[in-house]
Amino acid sequence: MVDNNSLTPYIEAIGAAINELLRDFEHNPEVFLTEEDIRCHLFFKLYSILGLQQLRRTADEQVIQSISVHSEIRWYGKEDKKLKYRSDIVIIPVEYLRTRDPPAKPHSPRTRIKKKEFNLPSKGYAFNGETVIVEIKLRRRNGETTKKFANRIENDKKKLEIIKSKVSDLPICYLLVLDKEWVHPENGSKQVHGYVTRI
Repeated sequence: MVDNNSLTPYIEAIGAAINELLRDFEHNPEVFLTEEDIRCHLFFKLYSILGLQQLRRTADEQVIQSISVHSEIRWYGKEDKKLKYRSDIVIIPVEYLRTRDPPAKPHSPRTRIKKKEFNLPSKGYAFNGETVIVEIKLRRRNGETTKKFANRIENDKKKLEIIKSKVSDLPICYLLVLDKEWVHPENGSKQVHGYVTRI
């Protein structure tokens, strides 16, 4: 279950960063040529707002430091051991993050064979606890049709719902949509439009 209190600073930072990015998009949409551009801009805004220049200690037994904002995070489900889903930006509170296996402990007093208690998955990191996920969608000028773009948005919504159903600690999920070909419902003109939805 998500403890919103522990995520409050991150949720506030996401809100501020996304609102700022949406304003930037409305005023200067051609700054954002690709979804990767959007990810980079949002990452930088979160980096600044959360003060990520200051590294913090992870949950590893060794003294390891990291930050809370990461990109292209892959997800394992509770039963599914395949890395099927990947998210654009994920906030993982550093105290939940592990990047090293615990030191090996003696298997028995009479042998030097060491046994690890818990191995990291093949992706090289693990975390237990609440997270915030941001998925990003962009439609460029002269890009895909409205129907195709709507289908991509729906697919990301479904992906977020599946991730929420597969992981133990329910993440808070946002879908950020930036559209350079949005059709105004009243006058039919094409405009730049951006919005965010919490899933």
